Amino acid sequence: MLWALRRPVLPLSVLLLILIDPSLAASAPSEGSSYQHHIAQGRYLLEQGLTGQAIAEFEAAALMPDASSDGQLHFLLAHSYYEQDRVEDAIYAIRKSRSIASPMGDFSDEMKGLFSFLEATFTLVHLVGAGPDARLPEPVTPLLDPKLKRILEQALTFLRAPGHEGPIDVFLPVGAYRLGGHIVELQPQRKKRLDLRATTGASARAGVYGEGRSAGPPYGLGSLMLQMGFAGLYLQGEGGVWGRFLVGWMCRFVNGRLALRFAGDFGARPIERLQGEQNVKTPLGITAGAQLGIGPVLRPSAKVSITPWVSWNASYAHPISIALPLSYRGPRHYFVHGPDLEVVVGFLPHATARVRQTVPVEPVVGLRVFLRDHRPLALGEQDDARPHLTAGAGVEFGLRVGG
Repeated sequence: MLWALRRPVLPLSVLLLILIDPSLAASAPSEGSSYQHHIAQGRYLLEQGLTGQAIAEFEAAALMPDASSDGQLHFLLAHSYYEQDRVEDAIYAIRKSRSIASPMGDFSDEMKGLFSFLEATFTLVHLVGAGPDARLPEPVTPLLDPKLKRILEQALTFLRAPGHEGPIDVFLPVGAYRLGGHIVELQPQRKKRLDLRATTGASARAGVYGEGRSAGPPYGLGSLMLQMGFAGLYLQGEGGVWGRFLVGWMCRFVNGRLALRFAGDFGARPIERLQGEQNVKTPLGITAGAQLGIGPVLRPSAKVSITPWVSWNASYAHPISIALPLSYRGPRHYFVHGPDLEVVVGFLPHATARVRQTVPVEPVVGLRVFLRDHRPLALGEQDDARPHLTAGAGVEFGLRVGG
């Protein structure tokens, strides 16, 4: 047992008399002695490991008038209920014990220990859409405590059963849970609302997740991406700087664990290294292109997402004419393509009642490395047809909007 219980209050001689002649117990002279008898029997049965029979004795005592002023009885009930994994009954019983015993100064350390444990370990969740077709929450981190694991499995089995489609309140172990494409944080003494219907996210009204939308947009829907980035690059033996602005659309699939994005970008950077008789120049140019990327969505916590992207970029590039020498006769049009490897970290908004009805906005930062192949399209001379490679690395920051 998790909590030590006091020894039976009846003397051993009384118990022996009851065992020798059960009629003595049946012919209790008063209601008070019957009340104490139920408690004593319950304690004895509990210590013998007969928890179900002990609960029957305690519940019989709880129906008597004396129970309204006995916090110890309700503590014994709470302890016994928890022994049988009846979390809801245990929590309500220990709360009643506290409400009775605290004003009288009788809320012992033993009672406080059980009260604190239950209130810190479980939280009340308001569920909509339970039943055979429901999406059920899964712990992000497996529960290592066998009892907590068993209690959660019993709760999920109950929620899968037919007839629970309407709103229902259930106590679940606190912690982070994955629900579809969401990570929902269940915190002690903070009631959450979860929508288990498989169609959640199909409309603006669907989806009740915690106290807001902090767990991220539902999978299968899109997020608008707005990013700005700067990078250093190496171009034909010369260094340079690249600035770009990216606008794209990201969708989540496979229960929100995989993301696909399509984006367009516009940037300014050196396009070609020019070597004249007197100096070497890398004039500024402009680029405009598109990219397609894919990557897993990792959720180390309810408020952070990490997405490693693998993307392929194809763009058109053109040196700015006024930056070229007057005598320049080389290529002015380039097809530029190559891969991007990028890691983007998103910071989900804090859950408040106010953000529930608003569009979620997720700040993001990222690091990327890239490789580009520059191929001239319009040639001035045959030697200009040679392609060349550009490599570099940079940082990105921006917003993901909606879901």
